[in-house]
Amino acid sequence: MASYLHLRVALTLADGAPLVGHIRAIDAAAGALTVEPASGGAPVVVPRARIAALELAPEAAPAAAQPPQPQPPGKKKKAKKAAAPAASSLPALPTGNKKAAAASSAAPALQGRAAPVADEYADDFDFDAGLRSFDKRKVWDEIRAADTTSPAARLHAHNRAVPGGGGSAPPAAAGDESDAEGLPPRRARTAAEGQRKMRHTDLVLSPSPPPLEERFAAAQLAEAQPQPAGSDDGDTLALLCALSGMDLARIPSPSPTPLFALSIYVSSAARTAALRADAPQGRLVFHFSGTPAKLRFLGPDRGKSDAALLEKLPKQYSGEMGCNAERAALLVGRLREAVEKAGRE
Repeated sequence: MASYLHLRVALTLADGAPLVGHIRAIDAAAGALTVEPASGGAPVVVPRARIAALELAPEAAPAAAQPPQPQPPGKKKKAKKAAAPAASSLPALPTGNKKAAAASSAAPALQGRAAPVADEYADDFDFDAGLRSFDKRKVWDEIRAADTTSPAARLHAHNRAVPGGGGSAPPAAAGDESDAEGLPPRRARTAAEGQRKMRHTDLVLSPSPPPLEERFAAAQLAEAQPQPAGSDDGDTLALLCALSGMDLARIPSPSPTPLFALSIYVSSAARTAALRADAPQGRLVFHFSGTPAKLRFLGPDRGKSDAALLEKLPKQYSGEMGCNAERAALLVGRLREAVEKAGRE
């Protein structure tokens, strides 16, 4: 900034008034010049907004009373060289407002030649013609032809009609009448005709049910299998008791937990005699509670057991203990060994 001081400049103010003088100070922060008029007077502070044009002005010619002093050629060349860098390094102060400057800078770009537009984009797009040329049926046919998904894996497989509709669907299982109950007449009629629609309680991603033919074949195969002898629960239990030499009976109890009585005999003959005489001689009765997954051994029933055998029973079998199905089988085997050993003694 110091190199611009004391330069003679000619200013054209925004209102058109000229001002010629020397630069005495430059306020870069405020964007103002302090110029001392060449005509004399106090220095004038000129803001940037008031400056319309600025240029270097030659120094005033010397007065007539003082004839010009000739200068050597070397000094003239030095003066020209010194003035040239000063003029070239002088910053160009803005003329006018920012909008005018932006418009003038953008004008050359707008004057460039426009790029050619392709012919296919020159016309407006015809939506009606595009809609008429679109073949939706052909697109769906192509999608179906390329789709290799199994029909049973599709979500809409739950909403398919049962083969042999019109009332030929198999009867619903006992207690499974929720499909037709509580439905409007139209939906209930559809379910009765062999079509089942998904409900809010159905799992969307659950596997599809097997076809009707497979379900009927499985039912017929199950009916054709031979049933075990003594399919009745009572006959089965009696057969197991006879084969094992022990008796198992459920004891009526107000508790919701099942209660069982297991009778173990010292021998098969003692079992036959005890059953005929309905006497406790030769047997020990033990109580169990719970289910096969979670049993509890409650100890011997002293009122229905042989007192002599109770005295010879190990103390470890006199109290309660918890056991699962595997431990229960081991426990019963040890109880049987203990009872047979007490009978031999």
